[in-house]
Amino acid sequence: ADPVTISGISDDGGWRDVAGNAMAVSSGNFPIAGANLSSVKSVEVDLTKPYIASITATPLTGNFGIHDAINNPSVIPITIIFNEEVTLDASATITVYVDAKATGLSAIGSADITTPSGENFSQATVTYQVAEGDASTSLDVSSIEITGSDFTKLKDDLHYNSNSAASLVVPGGNSLADNTTLVIETTRPIIGKISSTYGNGTYGEDAAIPVRAYFYNGSAVGSQEAVTLTGGSLTLTMNTGGSASISSIPTANYGNGTYTVGSGDTETAQLTVSSPMVLGTARIVDIYGNALDSTTAPTDNFSSVTNNAIVIDVTKPAIQTITAKKNGSAITIPDPGLPANIVTVAKDDQIEFTFNFNESTKLSGTATLTLNSGGSVTWAAYSDKDAPTATYTVE
Repeated sequence: ADPVTISGISDDGGWRDVAGNAMAVSSGNFPIAGANLSSVKSVEVDLTKPYIASITATPLTGNFGIHDAINNPSVIPITIIFNEEVTLDASATITVYVDAKATGLSAIGSADITTPSGENFSQATVTYQVAEGDASTSLDVSSIEITGSDFTKLKDDLHYNSNSAASLVVPGGNSLADNTTLVIETTRPIIGKISSTYGNGTYGEDAAIPVRAYFYNGSAVGSQEAVTLTGGSLTLTMNTGGSASISSIPTANYGNGTYTVGSGDTETAQLTVSSPMVLGTARIVDIYGNALDSTTAPTDNFSSVTNNAIVIDVTKPAIQTITAKKNGSAITIPDPGLPANIVTVAKDDQIEFTFNFNESTKLSGTATLTLNSGGSVTWAAYSDKDAPTATYTVE
Protein backbone atom coordinates (compact mmCIF):
# COMPACT_ATOMS: atom_id res chain seq x y z
CA ALA A 1 0.00 0.00 0.00
CA ASP A 2 1.09 3.58 -0.63
CA PRO A 3 1.97 5.76 2.39
CA VAL A 4 -1.01 7.59 3.90
CA THR A 5 -1.16 11.40 3.21
CA ILE A 6 -3.71 14.06 4.25
CA SER A 7 -5.34 15.20 1.03
CA GLY A 8 -7.71 17.78 2.53
CA ILE A 9 -9.30 19.24 5.71
CA SER A 10 -12.75 20.81 5.72
CA ASP A 11 -15.60 21.62 8.08
CA ASP A 12 -19.22 22.67 7.95
CA GLY A 13 -18.41 26.34 8.67
CA GLY A 14 -17.91 26.26 12.43
CA TRP A 15 -14.10 26.04 12.74
CA ARG A 16 -12.80 29.39 14.15
CA ASP A 17 -10.31 30.67 16.65
CA VAL A 18 -11.47 31.86 20.06
CA ALA A 19 -11.74 35.43 18.68
CA GLY A 20 -14.29 34.22 16.14
CA ASN A 21 -12.02 34.40 13.07
CA ALA A 22 -12.80 31.80 10.42
CA MET A 23 -9.98 29.68 9.03
CA ALA A 24 -8.76 30.48 5.53
CA VAL A 25 -10.20 28.19 2.88
CA SER A 26 -8.63 27.18 -0.42
CA SER A 27 -10.65 25.16 -2.93
CA GLY A 28 -13.05 24.13 -0.19
CA ASN A 29 -10.30 22.84 2.13
CA PHE A 30 -8.10 24.31 4.83
CA PRO A 31 -4.53 24.54 3.57
CA ILE A 32 -1.77 22.86 5.59
CA ALA A 33 0.96 25.38 6.33
CA GLY A 34 3.51 22.82 7.70
CA ALA A 35 4.62 19.30 6.75
CA ASN A 36 2.08 16.68 5.66
CA LEU A 37 1.71 13.39 7.53
CA SER A 38 3.76 11.52 4.95
CA SER A 39 6.61 13.94 5.51
CA VAL A 40 6.97 13.07 9.20
CA LYS A 41 5.86 9.44 9.31
CA SER A 42 5.25 6.70 6.73
CA VAL A 43 1.89 5.16 7.51
CA GLU A 44 0.50 2.39 5.25
CA VAL A 45 -2.90 0.75 5.40
CA ASP A 46 -3.04 -2.95 4.38
CA LEU A 47 -6.36 -4.76 4.58
CA THR A 48 -5.32 -7.74 2.39
CA LYS A 49 -5.35 -11.08 4.17
CA PRO A 50 -2.39 -13.38 3.53
CA TYR A 51 -3.02 -16.26 1.13
CA ILE A 52 -1.09 -18.73 -1.01
CA ALA A 53 -0.18 -17.08 -4.31
CA SER A 54 1.47 -20.04 -6.05
CA ILE A 55 3.11 -23.43 -5.57
CA THR A 56 6.14 -24.68 -7.48
CA ALA A 57 8.87 -27.32 -7.22
CA THR A 58 12.39 -28.18 -8.27
CA PRO A 59 12.74 -29.54 -10.90
CA LEU A 60 9.78 -28.42 -12.98
CA THR A 61 9.58 -31.64 -14.99
CA GLY A 62 10.58 -35.26 -14.49
CA ASN A 63 9.67 -38.89 -13.81
CA PHE A 64 10.15 -40.12 -10.25
CA GLY A 65 10.08 -43.60 -8.75
CA ILE A 66 10.86 -45.19 -5.39
CA HIS A 67 13.51 -43.18 -3.55
CA ASP A 68 16.92 -44.80 -3.33
CA ALA A 69 19.55 -42.44 -1.94
CA ILE A 70 22.35 -44.07 -3.96
CA ASN A 71 20.78 -45.32 -7.16
CA ASN A 72 17.56 -43.33 -7.55
CA PRO A 73 17.30 -40.22 -5.38
CA SER A 74 13.66 -39.16 -5.68
CA VAL A 75 13.37 -36.08 -3.50
CA ILE A 76 11.28 -33.12 -4.67
CA PRO A 77 11.43 -29.76 -2.85
CA ILE A 78 7.95 -28.17 -3.01
CA THR A 79 7.79 -24.40 -2.40
CA ILE A 80 4.68 -22.61 -1.08
CA ILE A 81 4.74 -18.91 -2.04
CA PHE A 82 2.57 -16.41 -0.15
CA ASN A 83 1.19 -13.14 -1.53
CA GLU A 84 3.08 -11.07 1.05
CA GLU A 85 5.47 -11.33 3.95
CA VAL A 86 3.92 -13.53 6.65
CA THR A 87 4.72 -14.94 10.07
CA LEU A 88 3.55 -18.19 11.65
CA ASP A 89 2.89 -18.45 15.35
CA ALA A 90 5.41 -20.71 17.08
CA SER A 91 2.58 -22.88 18.43
CA ALA A 92 1.32 -23.75 14.95
CA THR A 93 2.54 -25.80 11.99
CA ILE A 94 1.43 -26.06 8.39
CA THR A 95 1.09 -29.47 6.72
CA VAL A 96 1.13 -29.98 2.96
CA TYR A 97 -0.65 -32.95 1.37
CA VAL A 98 0.12 -34.17 -2.16
CA ASP A 99 -2.13 -36.31 -4.32
CA ALA A 100 0.52 -39.03 -4.65
CA LYS A 101 0.11 -40.26 -1.07
CA ALA A 102 -2.37 -40.23 1.80
CA THR A 103 -0.17 -38.87 4.56
CA GLY A 104 1.09 -35.31 4.85
CA LEU A 105 4.64 -34.15 4.28
CA SER A 106 6.92 -32.91 7.05
CA ALA A 107 5.33 -30.06 9.00
CA ILE A 108 6.31 -26.45 8.26
CA GLY A 109 7.19 -24.48 11.38
CA SER A 110 7.66 -20.78 11.97
CA ALA A 111 11.40 -21.01 11.29
CA ASP A 112 10.75 -22.60 7.90
CA ILE A 113 8.99 -19.52 6.54
CA THR A 114 11.50 -17.13 4.99
CA THR A 115 11.52 -14.00 2.85
CA PRO A 116 13.91 -14.07 -0.10
CA SER A 117 16.40 -11.22 -0.19
CA GLY A 118 14.99 -8.15 -1.90
CA GLU A 119 11.46 -9.58 -2.14
CA ASN A 120 8.20 -8.56 -0.45
CA PHE A 121 6.74 -12.04 -0.07
CA SER A 122 7.44 -15.08 2.11
CA GLN A 123 7.79 -18.71 1.17
CA ALA A 124 8.28 -22.12 2.72
CA THR A 125 9.82 -25.24 1.19
CA VAL A 126 8.90 -28.77 2.20
CA THR A 127 10.53 -31.93 0.85
CA TYR A 128 8.55 -34.77 -0.72
CA GLN A 129 10.42 -38.08 -0.79
CA VAL A 130 8.80 -40.62 -3.10
CA ALA A 131 7.93 -43.91 -1.40
CA GLU A 132 6.71 -47.28 -2.63
CA GLY A 133 2.97 -47.13 -3.31
CA ASP A 134 2.92 -43.44 -4.27
CA ALA A 135 1.41 -42.53 -7.64
CA SER A 136 0.40 -39.43 -9.57
CA THR A 137 0.17 -38.73 -13.29
CA SER A 138 0.82 -35.04 -12.53
CA LEU A 139 1.96 -34.33 -8.99
CA ASP A 140 -0.21 -31.76 -7.26
CA VAL A 141 -0.80 -30.37 -3.78
CA SER A 142 -4.22 -31.62 -2.76
CA SER A 143 -4.61 -29.58 0.44
CA ILE A 144 -2.76 -27.50 3.00
CA GLU A 145 -3.72 -27.56 6.67
CA ILE A 146 -2.76 -25.50 9.71
CA THR A 147 -2.80 -26.69 13.32
CA GLY A 148 -6.37 -26.84 14.60
CA SER A 149 -7.57 -25.08 11.43
CA ASP A 150 -6.73 -21.87 13.28
CA PHE A 151 -5.80 -19.53 10.45
CA THR A 152 -5.26 -16.66 12.89
CA LYS A 153 -1.89 -18.26 13.58
CA LEU A 154 -0.76 -17.12 10.13
CA LYS A 155 -0.57 -13.34 9.79
CA ASP A 156 0.97 -10.81 7.49
CA ASP A 157 4.05 -9.02 8.75
CA LEU A 158 2.56 -5.61 9.74
CA HIS A 159 3.61 -3.37 12.60
CA TYR A 160 0.09 -3.00 13.98
CA ASN A 161 -3.08 -5.09 13.80
CA SER A 162 -1.76 -7.73 11.37
CA ASN A 163 -4.26 -9.41 9.07
CA SER A 164 -4.90 -13.11 9.66
CA ALA A 165 -5.25 -15.64 6.86
CA ALA A 166 -8.81 -16.74 6.10
CA SER A 167 -7.79 -20.05 4.53
CA LEU A 168 -4.92 -21.93 2.89
CA VAL A 169 -6.65 -22.78 -0.35
CA VAL A 170 -4.50 -24.17 -3.17
CA PRO A 171 -4.53 -21.42 -5.82
CA GLY A 172 -6.42 -22.21 -9.00
CA GLY A 173 -4.32 -21.71 -12.10
CA ASN A 174 -1.15 -21.48 -10.03
CA SER A 175 -1.10 -24.86 -8.33
CA LEU A 176 1.80 -27.29 -8.38
CA ALA A 177 0.26 -29.20 -11.29
CA ASP A 178 -0.24 -25.93 -13.19
CA ASN A 179 3.40 -24.96 -12.80
CA THR A 180 5.16 -28.32 -13.13
CA THR A 181 4.99 -31.69 -14.90
CA LEU A 182 6.07 -34.28 -12.36
CA VAL A 183 5.03 -37.93 -12.79
CA ILE A 184 5.17 -40.30 -9.81
CA GLU A 185 5.11 -44.05 -10.51
CA THR A 186 6.40 -46.63 -8.01
CA THR A 187 5.39 -49.97 -9.51
CA ARG A 188 8.44 -52.21 -9.80
CA PRO A 189 9.04 -54.08 -13.06
CA ILE A 190 8.83 -57.86 -13.04
CA ILE A 191 9.75 -60.63 -15.44
CA GLY A 192 6.33 -61.70 -16.64
CA LYS A 193 7.20 -64.04 -19.49
CA ILE A 194 10.10 -66.19 -20.68
CA SER A 195 10.23 -67.77 -24.11
CA SER A 196 12.51 -68.64 -27.00
CA THR A 197 12.62 -67.97 -30.71
CA TYR A 198 13.48 -71.65 -31.15
CA GLY A 199 10.60 -74.03 -31.70
CA ASN A 200 9.71 -77.33 -30.12
CA GLY A 201 12.12 -80.18 -30.75
CA THR A 202 14.95 -82.15 -29.22
CA TYR A 203 18.25 -80.39 -28.58
CA GLY A 204 21.52 -81.98 -27.55
CA GLU A 205 24.97 -81.01 -26.29
CA ASP A 206 26.30 -77.64 -27.52
CA ALA A 207 22.92 -76.53 -28.84
CA ALA A 208 22.66 -72.75 -28.38
CA ILE A 209 19.04 -71.94 -27.49
CA PRO A 210 17.97 -68.27 -27.42
CA VAL A 211 16.16 -67.28 -24.21
CA ARG A 212 14.12 -64.07 -23.98
CA ALA A 213 12.80 -62.50 -20.76
CA TYR A 214 9.93 -59.99 -21.07
CA PHE A 215 9.43 -57.21 -18.51
CA TYR A 216 6.03 -56.07 -17.26
CA ASN A 217 4.81 -53.19 -15.12
CA GLY A 218 4.21 -54.94 -11.82
CA SER A 219 2.01 -57.77 -13.09
CA ALA A 220 2.03 -60.23 -15.95
CA VAL A 221 -1.56 -59.19 -16.71
CA GLY A 222 -0.43 -55.58 -17.04
CA SER A 223 1.42 -53.95 -19.87
CA GLN A 224 5.02 -54.59 -20.84
CA GLU A 225 7.45 -51.78 -20.09
CA ALA A 226 10.92 -50.74 -21.15
CA VAL A 227 13.79 -51.26 -18.73
CA THR A 228 17.55 -50.82 -18.69
CA LEU A 229 20.20 -53.08 -17.17
CA THR A 230 23.43 -51.89 -15.57
CA GLY A 231 26.07 -53.17 -13.20
CA GLY A 232 26.10 -56.84 -14.11
CA SER A 233 24.06 -59.65 -15.64
CA LEU A 234 20.74 -61.31 -14.97
CA THR A 235 21.26 -65.08 -14.79
CA LEU A 236 18.38 -67.37 -15.71
CA THR A 237 18.88 -70.85 -14.26
CA MET A 238 17.36 -73.55 -16.46
CA ASN A 239 15.67 -76.66 -15.06
CA THR A 240 18.53 -78.63 -16.63
CA GLY A 241 21.11 -77.00 -14.35
CA GLY A 242 22.49 -74.87 -17.16
CA SER A 243 21.94 -71.13 -17.43
CA ALA A 244 21.47 -68.16 -19.73
CA SER A 245 22.85 -64.71 -18.93
CA ILE A 246 21.35 -61.39 -20.01
CA SER A 247 24.08 -58.78 -19.86
CA SER A 248 22.58 -55.90 -21.84
CA ILE A 249 19.13 -54.33 -22.16
CA PRO A 250 19.23 -51.07 -24.14
CA THR A 251 15.89 -49.62 -22.99
CA ALA A 252 13.61 -52.37 -24.27
CA ASN A 253 10.79 -54.46 -22.83
CA TYR A 254 12.82 -57.66 -23.15
CA GLY A 255 16.34 -59.00 -22.71
CA ASN A 256 18.07 -61.77 -24.64
CA GLY A 257 20.40 -64.51 -23.46
CA THR A 258 21.61 -67.86 -24.78
CA TYR A 259 21.44 -71.25 -23.09
CA THR A 260 24.16 -73.54 -24.39
CA VAL A 261 23.40 -77.17 -23.58
CA GLY A 262 26.20 -78.79 -21.59
CA SER A 263 27.19 -82.44 -21.52
CA GLY A 264 26.39 -82.68 -17.81
CA ASP A 265 23.01 -80.99 -17.97
CA THR A 266 19.94 -82.80 -16.69
CA GLU A 267 17.67 -84.02 -19.44
CA THR A 268 14.13 -82.70 -19.57
CA ALA A 269 11.05 -83.10 -21.74
CA GLN A 270 10.15 -79.41 -21.28
CA LEU A 271 12.80 -76.74 -20.88
CA THR A 272 11.90 -73.99 -18.36
CA VAL A 273 13.60 -71.40 -16.16
CA SER A 274 13.78 -72.26 -12.46
CA SER A 275 13.52 -69.98 -9.43
CA PRO A 276 15.33 -68.08 -8.22
CA MET A 277 16.71 -66.04 -11.06
CA VAL A 278 19.97 -64.39 -10.05
CA LEU A 279 20.45 -60.61 -10.17
CA GLY A 280 23.78 -60.41 -8.38
CA THR A 281 25.15 -56.89 -8.84
CA ALA A 282 22.87 -56.20 -11.81
CA ARG A 283 20.26 -53.44 -11.54
CA ILE A 284 17.22 -53.50 -13.82
CA VAL A 285 15.06 -50.38 -13.66
CA ASP A 286 12.13 -48.80 -15.50
CA ILE A 287 12.07 -45.19 -16.72
CA TYR A 288 11.09 -44.03 -13.22
CA GLY A 289 14.08 -45.71 -11.60
CA ASN A 290 12.03 -48.46 -9.95
CA ALA A 291 14.21 -51.55 -9.61
CA LEU A 292 13.25 -55.15 -10.29
CA ASP A 293 13.61 -57.10 -7.06
CA SER A 294 11.59 -60.28 -7.65
CA THR A 295 13.66 -63.30 -8.67
CA THR A 296 10.71 -65.68 -8.96
CA ALA A 297 10.32 -67.28 -12.37
CA PRO A 298 7.03 -66.31 -14.06
CA THR A 299 4.09 -68.60 -14.69
CA ASP A 300 4.37 -67.89 -18.41
CA ASN A 301 7.59 -69.87 -18.68
CA PHE A 302 8.24 -71.48 -22.08
CA SER A 303 4.48 -71.99 -22.24
CA SER A 304 3.83 -70.89 -25.82
CA VAL A 305 2.56 -73.65 -28.09
CA THR A 306 5.65 -73.10 -30.22
CA ASN A 307 8.19 -73.70 -27.44
CA ASN A 308 6.43 -75.61 -24.66
CA ALA A 309 8.10 -78.88 -25.65
CA ILE A 310 11.78 -78.07 -26.04
CA VAL A 311 13.42 -81.37 -25.10
CA ILE A 312 16.98 -81.50 -23.81
CA ASP A 313 18.76 -84.81 -24.49
CA VAL A 314 22.49 -85.12 -23.69
CA THR A 315 22.71 -88.93 -23.77
CA LYS A 316 25.21 -89.98 -26.41
CA PRO A 317 23.96 -92.68 -28.78
CA ALA A 318 25.53 -96.11 -28.28
CA ILE A 319 25.15 -99.45 -30.07
CA GLN A 320 23.55 -101.91 -27.67
CA THR A 321 23.45 -105.01 -29.86
CA ILE A 322 23.98 -106.07 -33.45
CA THR A 323 21.69 -108.68 -34.95
CA ALA A 324 21.74 -110.29 -38.35
CA LYS A 325 19.59 -112.24 -40.77
CA LYS A 326 20.70 -114.59 -43.55
CA ASN A 327 18.37 -114.41 -46.50
CA GLY A 328 15.59 -113.25 -44.18
CA SER A 329 16.15 -115.78 -41.42
CA ALA A 330 17.53 -114.70 -38.09
CA ILE A 331 21.04 -115.78 -37.23
CA THR A 332 21.17 -116.93 -33.64
CA ILE A 333 23.94 -115.30 -31.65
CA PRO A 334 24.79 -117.25 -28.49
CA ASP A 335 25.05 -115.60 -25.13
CA PRO A 336 28.47 -114.45 -24.01
CA GLY A 337 30.67 -117.36 -22.84
CA LEU A 338 28.98 -119.95 -25.06
CA PRO A 339 30.57 -121.40 -28.19
CA ALA A 340 30.20 -119.32 -31.31
CA ASN A 341 27.41 -120.21 -33.74
CA ILE A 342 29.04 -121.08 -37.04
CA VAL A 343 26.91 -120.00 -40.02
CA THR A 344 27.94 -120.98 -43.52
CA VAL A 345 27.18 -118.54 -46.30
CA ALA A 346 27.56 -118.83 -50.04
CA LYS A 347 28.02 -116.39 -52.86
CA ASP A 348 25.02 -114.09 -53.38
CA ASP A 349 23.63 -114.79 -49.90
CA GLN A 350 22.28 -111.61 -48.27
CA ILE A 351 23.20 -110.79 -44.72
CA GLU A 352 21.07 -108.04 -43.16
CA PHE A 353 22.69 -106.34 -40.20
CA THR A 354 20.60 -104.42 -37.64
CA PHE A 355 22.26 -101.99 -35.25
CA ASN A 356 20.18 -101.60 -32.10
CA PHE A 357 20.91 -98.23 -30.44
CA ASN A 358 19.97 -97.01 -26.98
CA GLU A 359 17.88 -94.24 -28.55
CA SER A 360 16.64 -92.98 -31.84
CA THR A 361 19.44 -91.78 -34.13
CA LYS A 362 19.98 -90.05 -37.41
CA LEU A 363 22.81 -90.34 -39.91
CA SER A 364 24.12 -87.52 -42.01
CA GLY A 365 26.10 -88.75 -44.97
CA THR A 366 27.02 -92.46 -44.94
CA ALA A 367 28.51 -95.01 -42.53
CA THR A 368 30.53 -98.11 -43.44
CA LEU A 369 30.72 -101.47 -41.66
CA THR A 370 33.91 -103.34 -42.63
CA LEU A 371 33.93 -107.14 -42.29
CA ASN A 372 36.96 -109.31 -41.59
CA SER A 373 36.24 -111.06 -44.87
CA GLY A 374 37.24 -107.89 -46.66
CA GLY A 375 33.68 -106.99 -47.58
CA SER A 376 31.80 -103.93 -46.35
CA VAL A 377 28.30 -102.66 -45.73
CA THR A 378 27.26 -99.04 -46.29
CA TRP A 379 24.47 -97.19 -44.54
CA ALA A 380 22.85 -94.32 -46.38
CA ALA A 381 21.69 -91.17 -44.56
CA TYR A 382 18.56 -91.63 -42.48
CA SER A 383 16.64 -89.84 -39.72
CA ASP A 384 14.88 -90.93 -36.54
CA LYS A 385 15.70 -94.62 -36.30
CA ASP A 386 16.76 -96.63 -33.27
CA ALA A 387 17.48 -99.83 -35.29
CA PRO A 388 18.88 -98.96 -38.72
CA THR A 389 19.63 -101.86 -41.10
CA ALA A 390 22.01 -102.46 -43.98
CA THR A 391 22.45 -105.49 -46.26
CA TYR A 392 25.69 -107.19 -47.32
CA THR A 393 25.64 -109.38 -50.40
CA VAL A 394 28.26 -112.10 -50.23
CA GLU A 395 30.62 -111.97 -53.21
